[in-house]
Amino acid sequence: MEKKSNKAYTIVRILLAVFFIPNAFIAFFVQPNQMGLNSEAVTVLDSLWATGYIMPTVKIVELIAAIMFLTNKYVQLACILIMPIIINIVLLGVFKEPKGLIISMPILVMIIYLVKENLTAYKPLLSSARQ
Repeated sequence: MEKKSNKAYTIVRILLAVFFIPNAFIAFFVQPNQMGLNSEAVTVLDSLWATGYIMPTVKIVELIAAIMFLTNKYVQLACILIMPIIINIVLLGVFKEPKGLIISMPILVMIIYLVKENLTAYKPLLSSARQ
């Protein structure tokens, strides 16, 4: 895979990394009820943390994807890994915490931009299986 190097692409990659790296660590130290979220959103996040594995796994995936964005290695894979997490962050904003959309929508736009820029890398995944 060729590495992209235009300025907008680089800025978007770095912005995503700058968002997700601290977010991956902060979540282990700050409780959802200390994040300024409404009670419904806190209940959802508390439930996810209570499973004992979902949120730690999500945070590890966020960290790995952010490192991939930062180093410009495996960016296409990082987009695939992080997309379901971003979609769930947006949906949490839509259904439980509308003020969260202020942060989640720009992140969604940035990941869509990266996917669009790497679309040729995804074409084999999206085409029908041939044998």
